[in-house]
Amino acid sequence: MIDRIRWVRFLFVWAIVCFYGQTLSPLVAAEGAETPAAPAKLSGKMITLGDFGAEDLGYLVLPLVAPAGGVVIIHDRFGLDEHTKRLTEEFAGKGYLAIAVDLYNGRSSNDPAQANVLLSNLRIESAMKTIQAGERLLKESPRLKVPHVALVGCNSGGTIAILAAQQIKDIDAVAAVNPMIAPREKKISKYRVSIILINAGTPPAGLEEFQKLMDDMRNPLAVYTLEGVPEGFADPRSANHNASHAAKAWQMVDDFLKREFAKPEKAPSIIDKVEDFFK
Repeated sequence: MIDRIRWVRFLFVWAIVCFYGQTLSPLVAAEGAETPAAPAKLSGKMITLGDFGAEDLGYLVLPLVAPAGGVVIIHDRFGLDEHTKRLTEEFAGKGYLAIAVDLYNGRSSNDPAQANVLLSNLRIESAMKTIQAGERLLKESPRLKVPHVALVGCNSGGTIAILAAQQIKDIDAVAAVNPMIAPREKKISKYRVSIILINAGTPPAGLEEFQKLMDDMRNPLAVYTLEGVPEGFADPRSANHNASHAAKAWQMVDDFLKREFAKPEKAPSIIDKVEDFFK
């Protein structure tokens, strides 16, 4: 068993070396070394998701340690921009295998009005396919696979993450910061993952109904409201951005994911078995 664990760790370190083009010495310090190597600045690479069911791109960042799990970052209305890439790098820095998937097919905009147009033109079916391809990459790639994957999004990205939790079966957790809630959504029974919602001071419309539906179906949901914090606190492009509150929210997400990923794997439910039978 110990040899197998060492072999898995070796393979992951080897994958990091291949990905970043670095030598082993900055990544793995020799035993007894007096001065540990300075941590490398993480950066990622744009990759295609063609082998996993979508002809789209993703920004993949590998951690420098064996990953705690994987996260699929879902960008907000502005697209897969530099802010989204930095957020993905930060999650990798916390020990996650992280990928931000591109739902806009290479397009992005810093202009709020144009970003709204991009979001309104988004085809949900296509978005779900791209998100699932990102999830499959993290779970199925021979060199990079992890046992647990969560969806993470902010603002409209959080809203899409909640929706994707219904349609993508093998997601383990969802974290949504300042999302909108669609009260018309009645397929709440399909949620089988733990969800954390972190809201600004004004809770989103539909939250109370959403909580009731989740409670009725006994789906795990944690809701936190940052009192007195304005909308846009987690968005660096917003005039209301607050770095301190944003850092607090993302730390709450990190703590939540690490707790969820540490839980033992659940046995397939009867509903899962029935759905698999009819596939």
